[in-house]
Order: sequence, then C-alpha cells, then structure tokens
Amino acid sequence: MKKLQYIYKIDYIDYNKKHSSKIIQKKYSEYYEYLEKISQTIDPNLYEAYIKSDRFHDYRLKRIKYNTCKNTLSISFCGRGCEYRNAIIEFKNVSKCSIGYDFGDDDIIFEPDWKDCIVLCEIGFYNGKNYLGFSTAYGVVLDVYFENVQIKFKNSKIINENNEI
Repeated sequence: MKKLQYIYKIDYIDYNKKHSSKIIQKKYSEYYEYLEKISQTIDPNLYEAYIKSDRFHDYRLKRIKYNTCKNTLSISFCGRGCEYRNAIIEFKNVSKCSIGYDFGDDDIIFEPDWKDCIVLCEIGFYNGKNYLGFSTAYGVVLDVYFENVQIKFKNSKIINENNEI
C-alpha cells in the first residue's frame, strides 16, 4: 500500500540543518506540481475540499467509521473556517484502507480523541484509484483508496459525484 509520499517526508527533515527550509520548499513544490498534474483526474469533490481547507490541516477528527458491508469509509471532522468546517467525508467503493498508528498497529478502527487533529494530509491518484492519506498529532495514520467521495455538511448539504449541491 502506497503511503504518504510527499508532505509526509517533510516530517523527518532535521529542522536544525542550515538548508532545511529549502528542502521543505522543494518537497512542497514537487507535491503541488503533482497535484496540478492530477487535478483533472482525481475526484473533483476531494480536490476542491483539499484545496479550500488548506489540506485539512489542524482539522479535528470526530469519528472514523469503516463499513465493510457497504465498502465505505466515513470521516467526521470539524475545522476552522470555510464550508468544510463541520462535515463528513464518505469514501465509496473503497479498495484498500489502513487505519493505524505510526508504531505499527495496522487495519484497526480508531475512535480518535476529540483533541486529535490532522497535521499532514495528502491526496493523490495511484493505480486508477483516488487516494487520501493523513497523519494526526497523536500518531494515527490513515490511507484509503477509493473510487468516489461524497461530502456531507452539518446542515445536510451534499456535494455528490457530479459536483452538484
């Protein structure tokens, strides 16, 4: 399973080194070039939410639920600003999903602490599937591959696969 490839590597850079800011800028540049390349391929709802929410940075997790019967994964979260502040992202036709901790417990369902928030998040398109991966402040790592996504707002607005409200 492909893990976070661009931004995640920034976490391991020694910030005390003289050239670390240049390395960080280079990694972000590489990632944004990649995003530009896939912007027409990836699910438009995910791409729009990712860009408008500043990569879901500091968004607090409320719940992660994986329904094996329906082959869906939903993430409830709250954040700061923009219309994605209180939302549920539901990933449909999930082909691979991994929820775990940095120290190794893969494939578990996690009930996050209400204080836990997303610190690193990437989206992508690999092997014909949309991808979202994130890491939280408390060390939770999620990787999910899926076909499409639906975003439900707290006030019941829905953006569907056709980008309609």
